[in-house]
Parts: sequence; C-alpha cells; structure tokens
Amino acid sequence: MYREPLPVVVSAAVVGLVDALRGKADSVQYFSGTRVQLIKYQNVVWLIALWLVVFATARRFTGSLIWSIVAGLFAVRPFLSGSNPQGVNDLYTELPAAFFITAAAFLFVRAVHRGRRSDFMVAGLCFGLLALTKAAMLYVFVSLVPILLGTYVLRSHARCERALHVVILCTGLLVIVIPWMGRNWVLFQQPQISERGGLVLYTRALMDQVTPTEYKGTFYVWARPRLQPIVGSILGFGPKDLSMGGRLQRLNDDLDTEIHEHDMKAELAGRPQDAITLHRQARAERVRLQQQFARSGATYPEVSADSAMSHEAVTIIKGIFWQNLALAVPLMWRCAPLIFPALLLTFGYALWTRHYLLALFSLPGLGLVTFYALATHFEPRPAIVAQSTAVIGVVVVISTLLRRSFGAWRGGGLAAATGFRSERVL
Repeated sequence: MYREPLPVVVSAAVVGLVDALRGKADSVQYFSGTRVQLIKYQNVVWLIALWLVVFATARRFTGSLIWSIVAGLFAVRPFLSGSNPQGVNDLYTELPAAFFITAAAFLFVRAVHRGRRSDFMVAGLCFGLLALTKAAMLYVFVSLVPILLGTYVLRSHARCERALHVVILCTGLLVIVIPWMGRNWVLFQQPQISERGGLVLYTRALMDQVTPTEYKGTFYVWARPRLQPIVGSILGFGPKDLSMGGRLQRLNDDLDTEIHEHDMKAELAGRPQDAITLHRQARAERVRLQQQFARSGATYPEVSADSAMSHEAVTIIKGIFWQNLALAVPLMWRCAPLIFPALLLTFGYALWTRHYLLALFSLPGLGLVTFYALATHFEPRPAIVAQSTAVIGVVVVISTLLRRSFGAWRGGGLAAATGFRSERVL
C-alpha cells in the first residue's frame, strides 16, 4: 500500500514480459544494465500515448492540425529528459498520470458534450485509473461532483437523465477504485489507495509553522536557479542563509550539504528533535513512530505510524488554517509558476466566453494543482502531471484569439463542426 498500484502493476507486467523473452535473473540485475533498460522502454509507450491524446484533444478543441501538433510537442517535452526524475530514465508515476489526466478530462468533456451514458462510464473508468496512479486525484474527483450537479444537472430541464449521468460517472470510478481500497481495508484497516498521506500532511503541518522570516525566504529558496540571485537581492537573502545556523537552514533540502548528512543521521535514528530541516523532522518522526508501534506489537507499524501522523497533522492544520492557506502562495511559486496561471487563465477565459466545455476540461488539472498546494508539501515533480492540460488550454485560448483577430483560417477554428463547439451546452 506504500504507493499507488497501477504503475507498479504495469512495471510488473513489463518485468514478466522481459523474463519471458530473456529468462529470469537475480534481482540485482533489474536495477542496472540491459534488463532495466528494457523495463524502462515502457516510457516510450506512455510518451506516444500522451502525445496522441493531447493531439486528439487539441484537434477537437481547435480544429487545427498545426496547433494540435504544437500542443503535443510541448506536452511531452518535460518528460524527454534523461536526468530529471520525471523523465524517461526513471519509473516515477508522473508520465502515466499525465496521460490519464488528459484522457480523463477529454473523455469527461466528450461525455458532457454528447450526453451518452456509455461515455460517462468510460470517463469514470479513466478517472479511476488516474486515481490508482495519483491518489490525490480521488479528492479532486469528489470536488468535481458538486460542480457537475450545480451546472450540468440543475441548469437543465432533463435533470433526472443528467443526474443519472453523474451517477454513472461516479460508478465508473468506484468500479476501479473500490476493490483496491477494500483490499487495503481488509489487510491494513485503512480504506485508502496508498500510504504516505500521513507523512505528507505532517510535513505540511510543520511547514505551515515557518517564521515570518522563513516565509519570506521561501520565495528565495524555491525560486528557479536563474532567478535566485535576483530574488535574493530583493529580499535580502543569500547562500549563507541556507548553511548550518543560517536563517533559512530549516528550508534547505539540498542533498550535497552538511545539513543533509546531519539530518539523515537524525532520521535513521528516529530523533526528530535532532533534525534541522522540516522535511527531515517529519521523516524522523515517522521512523520514531514506526519504532514505537513495532515495540508495542503492531502488525503493520508503518501503516499505524502513517495513520497517527495524519491525525496529528489534521489537528495542527485546523489550528493554523490561515498559515496553511498563506503557504499555498510560495508553494505555487515553487512548483507551478506557469502551470497554475495557465490553467487559471484557461478557466477564466472559458467562463468569460461561455465555452463551458473548455472550463470543464481545465478543472481536473486545476483541481489537482490546487489540492497539492493546499494539502501537501508540494514538490515540483507532481505538478508536471497537469502540464499537458495546461498546454492544451493555452493553445486553445491563443488559437481562438488569433482566429477572432485575423478571421477564420484554413483548418477551422474553435467552432469546427467536428469539435467541441463554443456555444453554451450546460
């Protein structure tokens, strides 16, 4: 239960395929050399799938072949790196999650546009697969339901039929998610998709308690490397503030520092009081609780520790709600300085032009980024999941503005006969 199951299942299937072709090997051989290279080739399939779904979605919205190709290229670009964790040289979950969130948003909009029950079921199934890839999406999906009820259902004369559509959408997700959550409930007494929620919430609770100086320093620490000197000169911070004893030492997550070596010892020993950085304090607390539950005879001390951290974190965050809300600003600056504004721009423009299908399309990505900023310690890697939907939104807005400024061009526009029309449909 430590991680979401779908990417693990896919990798296990690829391992089985490699074993069928080359024979089984010692476990150490799966972490280097030709065998792991073959396993990583699954990323090529995910890349192609992501490009195709972005292309198809942009094509339906814009009616333009050129804009669709451009959208696909920009959507896959962050994953082409061989050095970044989200790139093709690693097996993190961001690449498959980017595919599923784009496919789910596209199928969701198509279902609303066509009004067919089968389309809502397919969209719900895709949202379920997305939730088994990124558990946070389950909470985002729950927030979409009242939006649908208030727009798609209540604003229509066929309320019963449209309410049934929403029920079918939810059923599709539950069909995928409930068996896994039920399995975790039976085995671990935790009806959830994956573990680590407690660690994430507890880390966020600690971060919410930064001092005013540290809060201002987050904009320096979390700025892009090229911008750090500029931001530092404006705010009055420099590299010395991140060193041992510096004003921003608790925010230093750099692995090549004296602080990291010091904090790793505290984490492994389960002594959060000895850790300097907020990140390692939380992880050391997890180790301490795991050791405590293990001594008390808990069957699964890791799960018990994560649950205890979750309850403690919720209590802390409730007491400092406004600090939690304020921290979302520098976290967006850290992780989604372009993605969040792009999604917000798309959503706002869609409402302004009454293109509600585009507004609905932007909601899953917008909701996911917002959830990360409000309820987690938010790192740059997960934010990349929503980039594909942000790219599509920007392409649609730009192509529409150009078409309106210079007239309809060859290849059609936003209201192309085969695409998602801009008139009100909700």
